[in-house]
Amino acid sequence: MQTYGETTEQQKAIGAWLCDYAEHLQPFDEIKHRHTLNEVGDVAEGRYDWKIERGRGYAL
Repeated sequence: MQTYGETTEQQKAIGAWLCDYAEHLQPFDEIKHRHTLNEVGDVAEGRYDWKIERGRGYAL
């Protein structure tokens, strides 16, 4: 998402499209759909950046 969207809103829109596409391939229930969209928003807002950085420390 960060590669294709410059702003947080653009990244959220891309993430929502990806969620819709994934649901098209294999339908989600409503709770899973909402949870996935919330996580997409969290990623776009940088809430997982610390996990990504921490994970890079373990890479060889």
